[in-house]
Amino acid sequence: MKSMIFSRVRNRISAVVSVYNELVCKPKGIKQYSSDVKVTSRVKQVDIPGPDPTPPFKGNDSDFPCVLRNSISGPEPEYEKVISGFKTFTYKQPFQFKYHDGILPEVTIAYETWGTLDESASNAIFIFSGLSSSSHARSHAENLKPGWWEKFIGPGCAIDTDKFFVICANHIGGCYGSSGPSSINPLTEKPYGTTFPVICIEDLVRFQFMLVESLGISKLYGAVGSSLGGMCSLLTGVIFSDKVERVVTISSCAKSHPSSIAMRYLQRRTIMSDTNWNNGHYYGKAYPKIGMKLAREIATITYRSGPEWDMRFGRNRIDPSSQPSLCPNFMIENYLDYQGEAFCTKFDPNSLLYISKVIICLWINLV
Repeated sequence: MKSMIFSRVRNRISAVVSVYNELVCKPKGIKQYSSDVKVTSRVKQVDIPGPDPTPPFKGNDSDFPCVLRNSISGPEPEYEKVISGFKTFTYKQPFQFKYHDGILPEVTIAYETWGTLDESASNAIFIFSGLSSSSHARSHAENLKPGWWEKFIGPGCAIDTDKFFVICANHIGGCYGSSGPSSINPLTEKPYGTTFPVICIEDLVRFQFMLVESLGISKLYGAVGSSLGGMCSLLTGVIFSDKVERVVTISSCAKSHPSSIAMRYLQRRTIMSDTNWNNGHYYGKAYPKIGMKLAREIATITYRSGPEWDMRFGRNRIDPSSQPSLCPNFMIENYLDYQGEAFCTKFDPNSLLYISKVIICLWINLV
């Protein structure tokens, strides 16, 4: 009798796993990045066998669109398409990184400028970008799209381009024109992937000062940055104190605290747990979208405080008339889903892994 029960349970488990694999993990006939595919797979209602079940049972009946949509929809990655509107500086000699004796045969950094450098080259301000920012801090003739600091840079703005020559670069390890994991290794003619050297903030700052010197600037009027950029500007005042007159650091720190380290770890973990991540060698193959999307959703939670979430969303529902389901019902859930979907193909997952680690490893002793 026991063996018969065990056999039935084992068969039922096998059937459930088979259905899950077919409907969720491996949807048939669906292209990886098709955004107009209609999902027709549906998990069937489970009924208790027998003519008169006691007690009666009616379970959840859902096709889980929030799960299936995430695994099969979305555009192709966009970060590789950011190919214009910036200049590049390439250091054509081996560049030594701080950790693990890492070396790149050559390094390229993408940058943009605004304003005019004066004759004495004494009016330059360097803006260090954030974790996922490109060099496009403000619009200009080569790229008319508004930049991520559009309202702070320009004639008469806080960073006045009528007075200052402003420079902003995409960090090494990024994916918007600078050398990073998605770049081609000139020795192998393949993307670096996770063979790219481990980087630290000191590496970022050192190379960006090489860019500054290539522009004929021996000393900056100021270094400015927020978040990761603020960490860079702060470190600038420590290791290049003779090459910068002023430092502005916004919403930043000299070291990451345990809660920040933990949240960054979870973001990296979600990407690395995506089977499509493939140890960082996914270029030209299936893209780790689910891991990247979830990483961004986790990050978004840390960008706002509890009182702000209450003020913006409270317990407002997407559809007040709908009954609860296992998919999003509240506006805050929908917001996180949107932020993850909007970001997950705009930034390279490997770049997020590398630069995330950069942030938590910084520790500047200011005592």
